[in-house]
Amino acid sequence: MFLLLPCGCDTAGSPLSAQQESASQAVSIPYIDNLYGIAAVGNDVWTVGYYGRIYHSGDGGQHWTRQASNTTNELFGVTFITSQRGWIVGRNGTILHTRDGGATWQVQPSPTPSTLYKVLFVDEHNGWIAGYGLNGVILHSRDGGASWMIQKEDEDRIYNSIYFTDPLHGWVVGEYGTIYHTADGGTTWTKQESGVGTVSLYGVFFQNQRRGWVVGMDGIMIATEDGGSTWIKKDSQTAKHLYSIEVMGDRGCAVGTRGACVMSGDGGATWQDREKAIQSQYWLMDVAFSEDKKQGWIVGAHGTVIRTADAGETWEIISGVALSVE
Repeated sequence: MFLLLPCGCDTAGSPLSAQQESASQAVSIPYIDNLYGIAAVGNDVWTVGYYGRIYHSGDGGQHWTRQASNTTNELFGVTFITSQRGWIVGRNGTILHTRDGGATWQVQPSPTPSTLYKVLFVDEHNGWIAGYGLNGVILHSRDGGASWMIQKEDEDRIYNSIYFTDPLHGWVVGEYGTIYHTADGGTTWTKQESGVGTVSLYGVFFQNQRRGWVVGMDGIMIATEDGGSTWIKKDSQTAKHLYSIEVMGDRGCAVGTRGACVMSGDGGATWQDREKAIQSQYWLMDVAFSEDKKQGWIVGAHGTVIRTADAGETWEIISGVALSVE
């Protein structure tokens, strides 16, 4: 089976244990720290990754502090609904929650030992998680994560990402071209025809109940205007794997392997290759924009954090190493 996430392969120079982390000391993100997920609320940004790492910036990414996760499990997904309330998921069924912007993180009970890749909350009560153990798994909470229940765990395929637009309407994507949709908060899931064969799908994003995008292996990008009843292939302008996508207003961005970055200036209708603007040859795993649709961040391998302040017109590597892609 093809697993979504590259491993944190470097082990030289063992990191400090989670108990030794400082929650207030300004740090540079080390080269060893692969970053898998990012979330932003205004100028507050959190990124998570290798060896239980959580980094927070209160100034849009110019300066970072390490937050104590109290785990050494890899952390893959992060979401915040306010600058104070957020959730993180990772390996071995790890679910973490904060009510104070990450000053403290508490473990929430998990009903599965599966690896959890993505987490999303639509309000302070309703959240979902997608992952994989013996089977693909979808978890749901109605009480802010105080308790989680398994909604779906009945087929042997990886669920890589999940997205909800409100407490009822959601989509999950995974390997073998898998797309499932729910209109009742996940009580029932209906398979949608992606039209991409057995290609693995990695990222999903919806602007509303009808308009959304999915990305995957070999530059696959599909879009829908009817909630997924029909999916139409888009020309992504790349043949590289795409792992994550976000479309805010007219601006869209998708990122992936070996510095892949494509952008849209017309609300996701057409896409252009922007690798030269990114200047990285490492894999890029996640992208997020703030509510103002101007600030955006990309994270990936070897401590890479790339920032835009002008809706993706220009990008600056603020952590990691720039490599020429000429």
